[in-house]
Amino acid sequence: MKNSELAFHRGVVISHFSRIETLINIIISQHYLKKADSDFIFNVLGNEQVTFAFRRNTLQHIMDLKDDDLLMKNLRKINEIRNIFAHQMESIKEKPWVDSEPYFKNPRYLKQKKKEFTAQELYDEFIKKFPEVQVKLSGFLNDKGVLFAIDPEQPANLDESGIVKNNQENEIQI
Repeated sequence: MKNSELAFHRGVVISHFSRIETLINIIISQHYLKKADSDFIFNVLGNEQVTFAFRRNTLQHIMDLKDDDLLMKNLRKINEIRNIFAHQMESIKEKPWVDSEPYFKNPRYLKQKKKEFTAQELYDEFIKKFPEVQVKLSGFLNDKGVLFAIDPEQPANLDESGIVKNNQENEIQI
């Protein structure tokens, strides 16, 4: 991936990750309030002081997961990749005006602290793990009787908060 493609890939990672955060917020709201309450999701869970780690740990307790469960590992990894794309732009090795392959230095991988990662490697890993996480979270909601769809092609069905409650009580759309 060249520097000229990096902005697009950053946008994909960040927007896809926000879908995962929304799913987690819905699970938390459903668990504690017995409904996906948009006021709770956006005003409480969306508060800047509510970190992803807090929501991830809450999800871990709700789903009764261990630290080494695949979902927890994948959540940590895609969050790390999202943070690299969102916050470590200054660590790109190449000059931004040169259309060359950007690298991220020391992205805090536990066993590979000194290794450099290309943006493409990180993006590919994110794109591989994202559907696995999304399917697992979606399945958990479905098992709890919450029906939903992630369908960016139907924005007319979304309210101002981005959540639609259809005629069925437990059906929402993000």
